[in-house]
Amino acid sequence: MQVTAYYTTHAPYSLTKVNDLENDFDFKKIDGTYYNSETDSNISMKHLEGANYEISYRSDKNTKGLLVSSTKILVNSYSLKFHEDALLLNGERIKKVRFHRKDK
Repeated sequence: MQVTAYYTTHAPYSLTKVNDLENDFDFKKIDGTYYNSETDSNISMKHLEGANYEISYRSDKNTKGLLVSSTKILVNSYSLKFHEDALLLNGERIKKVRFHRKDK
């Protein structure tokens, strides 16, 4: 199911229903550092508890992330989607910026 919201003050956005996480989901399997060579930047993830993660995207910037499905984390106004061996960063003005896992 997908719903799109249209507003006069900003761009429209779509919401898609996601499936619940499996009971035996391994939250720590996505912990690690992901690297993008074009921007020479890293995104690091560390599982805290439940579906909560600490996300580091610069040496001085940490924030919280929420795992909403087995392949997607919401971080502020961005989403991180897991695809094969990569992490895809999406936001209002960027789509599918690919970060490869460094520590595997």
